Amino acid sequence: MNNAMYEDEIKILKNIFRRRIRHYQRSKNRIIIGNHSKYKDLKQRKDYYCSIKNELIDAINCFRANNEIIIDKPFMHIDNISFLSNNGDWLGKVFIYNGQILRGINAESVDKFFELWKTGIIQTLGNYGFFPQTTISDYYTDNYPIVLQHKAISKNTSKTWCFEMIKDACIQACLLRDVLEVFGYTLYDGHLNNMVFNRNTPVFIDIGSVVKNDSDRDGFSWELAFSGLYRMIFYLFGNNMLKHIQVYDEANNSIWIKPWNYDNALEEHYYFLKKYKAYGIIHNSILVNYLIFKVFDCYDLRPEYIDLLFTYKQTHIDLYVGDVENSDIVLALKDVQDVLGINIDSYYLIKKLAEIKDCNYRLIVDDDYIANTVYKREKECKGTIGVFLHNIMYSADDVSIQNIRSDLVIVENVTSNVTGFHSFKYDALVSNLAMISKKYLYVSIEGEDKEFLRELTDRFVIKEERYNNVGSINKKYIFCILKERENEKRNTDKKIWKST
Repeated sequence: MNNAMYEDEIKILKNIFRRRIRHYQRSKNRIIIGNHSKYKDLKQRKDYYCSIKNELIDAINCFRANNEIIIDKPFMHIDNISFLSNNGDWLGKVFIYNGQILRGINAESVDKFFELWKTGIIQTLGNYGFFPQTTISDYYTDNYPIVLQHKAISKNTSKTWCFEMIKDACIQACLLRDVLEVFGYTLYDGHLNNMVFNRNTPVFIDIGSVVKNDSDRDGFSWELAFSGLYRMIFYLFGNNMLKHIQVYDEANNSIWIKPWNYDNALEEHYYFLKKYKAYGIIHNSILVNYLIFKVFDCYDLRPEYIDLLFTYKQTHIDLYVGDVENSDIVLALKDVQDVLGINIDSYYLIKKLAEIKDCNYRLIVDDDYIANTVYKREKECKGTIGVFLHNIMYSADDVSIQNIRSDLVIVENVTSNVTGFHSFKYDALVSNLAMISKKYLYVSIEGEDKEFLRELTDRFVIKEERYNNVGSINKKYIFCILKERENEKRNTDKKIWKST
């Protein structure tokens, strides 16, 4: 009995030791570095963002001067609409009709909307990518005398953003707020739940948050701080859980059991802000520490402050872009509207495909450093590949799956890249690939992996196989079509044959 108790105690001690090791490894994920920026660095950024704001203000004034804004009465009554959310705002609600994204304007808000519309703010900032491009449609419903139509954009919500994307979204929101204030408006719900990335551009999608600027609607700074800036602090200190949790996310229903105000800091916020300030006392310049006080104690949020404050330790990653060989994958581009690459090894291929056809290209990676590197590269070269920080093996909820589902899914080195982490079984891997693929799948494996091929043929029909020697490694490239899609195509062909 004593021996058994002794063995149990040894197991407990071993588990404690393992947890300590894991805690130490997580602590090494910190990317915070000292920031020695001077006033000239701040002035340079301030001048840059002022030039952007002045350009937008001039564009809005020019639009108003050169366009006579006439609002025609709608004449097409519609029904059978599908609401995207039951929670509306003062302006109205967003819904879908015949695949179009529409926003109905409440009858009591029509006059206020016309006043906003005639400023030219929505139209001009839509052309500059700050809002979705918006027009007044010819539709109306029993409840909405005016219906707007929004141009559909690629949706990438904030829980799948890397550090650089959160930072750019916060800067974009501040720029938008500053421009609106020139014309007597501001953002009521200025948090990151109302922003998405359309490829590599942050877009504010809720024009119902544009309200008259008065003292009763002053919550923008709190909302942005708690939905974005604190998350970047969590990032800097390597907290992999808190950095991805978005406050006031409708998908997290538990938040709504007891609604939480943005200015109510939790223990985690106080703890990490204290660590952030303590680190800065030793490693930052006096200016940077002053800006931390301005932002987190005074809630004075400005684009140049955010840009200067949030720097991090960067790791160089080589991004190789190779050539696309002749394959069914190129022919498949004629039949696809969106392409999804999984992991960094697939980046070179979708980068080359983007030169062949203009589609909605996206890349999913599960590493912060890689996501930041790819995003910055695409932004600098004005590329068209959007970046998702995500793991396909954990796409459990319907919203996440729908956001990444694509006509063509590409996975290079599939068995070594995806299943190497947590040792996922092949049936789980193939099931997830089938779940996010609408039509086609293109994968490469090393050698002949019979178990993977057996699972693959349960869900897909292989259309093409070829081999290529990469150094001493024999790689097999497989292009296949979703079995459900292939059966659907065969049934369609039979109907056409019978009719002839």
